[in-house]
Amino acid sequence: WLGEDSTKWSLSAVDGSLQIIASDASFDGPYLPTNILLRDAPTGDFEIVTALHFSPKSNFQSAGLVVFQDQGNVLQFSRAFCDVVNACVGDGVYFDNFENGSVTGSNYHAAFHGSIIYLRLRREGNTYTGYYSEDGQNWIMTGKHVRDFSQARVGLIAAQASTEIPAVFDFFSMNVFQK
Repeated sequence: WLGEDSTKWSLSAVDGSLQIIASDASFDGPYLPTNILLRDAPTGDFEIVTALHFSPKSNFQSAGLVVFQDQGNVLQFSRAFCDVVNACVGDGVYFDNFENGSVTGSNYHAAFHGSIIYLRLRREGNTYTGYYSEDGQNWIMTGKHVRDFSQARVGLIAAQASTEIPAVFDFFSMNVFQK
């Protein structure tokens, strides 16, 4: 755990799942979000996948996958809500690139209104591609970011919520691709 608050996560609140209560911090703010569950990223090409139950209702509630170097250098691929005019689609899927503490490039977004979503983030070389699915079988590409990370870690996060909202992760898996 990075920034663990043991009162805001549980393996027993929802049987068979990890529940994280979204914190109110963001990677572009002064405080690091709490309860970021991370593991070292493998070298080479890989993908990380999760199934997530999350229904965001207000700015900027977010939960999903991260590639994390440090507080200001993160890729965040998430189910989120954003109501910024000409920049967001409201309830949807977002792929944000935080570089040196600021969001850079496109936030790549797609409207999504279901209560369960599958998220897959794939690294090939230094290109990270985000995909989402309603059923875990039929994947839709959201966007790509090119990044070079040193000592990257990958994992799960629930953040950017001014009011408490639970994110329930059914699983987290990592697949390494051999060349």
